[in-house]
Amino acid sequence: DGTGGSLAASVALTLTREASDLPSLKFQLLNHPSLQAFDFSLPSYIDHNNTMPLLTTRTMAAFISLYIGLNESDTYYFSSIISENRHISPQMRASKLAQYVSVDLLPKMFQTPKKTPPPAASTFDSHIFSKIKSIVTNPLFSPLMSSNLTGLPPAFIHASEFDLLRDDALLYSKRLQDAGVRVKIHFGHGGFHGDTLTMLLGKYLWVQSGKMAFTSSCDFIKTIIKN
Repeated sequence: DGTGGSLAASVALTLTREASDLPSLKFQLLNHPSLQAFDFSLPSYIDHNNTMPLLTTRTMAAFISLYIGLNESDTYYFSSIISENRHISPQMRASKLAQYVSVDLLPKMFQTPKKTPPPAASTFDSHIFSKIKSIVTNPLFSPLMSSNLTGLPPAFIHASEFDLLRDDALLYSKRLQDAGVRVKIHFGHGGFHGDTLTMLLGKYLWVQSGKMAFTSSCDFIKTIIKN
């Protein structure tokens, strides 16, 4: 889930592009993946900022700043700038990279947030931008920043209705499909981030949305292996 999905997607990109004697990957399985740090104002970030107390836009920005390697003692400041979308320059926001995470790629029902978006920041932090610009645009850190997604292995992607990261998953699904990659998108109606992990709590606490996603992912793997 989350960062694990990002790492799995990055490994798939790397193994597909690098010359290697290793056998090609059969599939990639991404549950609630975090796939970009370019835009924190996607509709799912706006609508589900407070759906789960442990995963808000601010905490996600803090995870990103720590993962990048920014000074841990300044995490509060960094997460504030990043969560407000002040970490990317206006020039970069007007570049082709922005098209990779455009809301136009989302299903129409999710292109507009239901909640009122916060006011757009008028300034950006050039200091933070200089530190992170080469990282957040690197496809191995942010798979959605890849200009070429052709040739990747079949993907199972689990997106949940009430997940902060829902749009990352939907955007990647669309871009993979446009690149000719076989994709099975499982949309968990009523689901939330980490719902598949509730299986660890026992069968009586395993939520239905997580159970359905788990079953669907197993069916996908069986189909891939049989073929």
